[in-house]
Amino acid sequence: MKYSFILLSFLLVFLLPIISAVPPVSQLQSFTEGFDIKIPLDNIIQANSPFELEVHVINISNGFPITSGIGCYMHLYNSTGKHIYEGFDSIVSHNFDYSFDLTAGNFSKIDFYTAVIQCNNSVMGGISEEILQTTGTGNDLSIPQSYIYILALIGTIMLMIGLVLISFTLPASDTKDESGSIININWLKYLRPVIWMIVWILGVSCVFIIANLGQAYLTNNMIGDYFFAIYTILFRVTIVMLPVYAIWILVRAFQDKETKSLIERGVGTSL
Repeated sequence: MKYSFILLSFLLVFLLPIISAVPPVSQLQSFTEGFDIKIPLDNIIQANSPFELEVHVINISNGFPITSGIGCYMHLYNSTGKHIYEGFDSIVSHNFDYSFDLTAGNFSKIDFYTAVIQCNNSVMGGISEEILQTTGTGNDLSIPQSYIYILALIGTIMLMIGLVLISFTLPASDTKDESGSIININWLKYLRPVIWMIVWILGVSCVFIIANLGQAYLTNNMIGDYFFAIYTILFRVTIVMLPVYAIWILVRAFQDKETKSLIERGVGTSL
């Protein structure tokens, strides 16, 4: 139980940044005149993918859409404040949209970006700020989804622990007499290596899930890359180990079959 507590604590520490990764709040100002710039909410973008940001411009005093006679400027900054994009549009598309085509190179990593849009003519104008978030999937990881991942990982770890405990209750060798001669073959002993094989596969699966969560949702890719490197090593070891392990079990089973035949014929055996 001590080791299971350590594993569960580790998972909570790892997944806490994913659950608490809340984007900054956009700054809003209220005016009675000028332009109100409306930007679609929930701008979550898949990293390394292009994105078209479209805005509507409304006259604050009467609520009418502005579809001509103005120019809109957009500036994009990453989380360190570096200016990475500047665009301009003065012609609407889709009847109302002033749009800005952002290439995939602007979103080369998982991060939070600030888009500042300013629209004006020679008389009045307006400005708005929106937070854009990039993830590995293009979707946000909600708190309920995070709980599902946590429960799935905890359940898998508890299953692994349960299987290990079950394996300890199984015989590890054949039944022998006082002189060390085998008097009975315990076929249940072959469940032990099978169980350990399953535990190994479940462990590799957990590392794979953690690696993908880290790469998809953490702004610092170091953790995700670290676990993915571990998974890669374990996966390659598994490819080699499983066939060898399976052959070893079959060879041992064949030898035990021969030993059982000797025992049934009354020939004593000792190992």
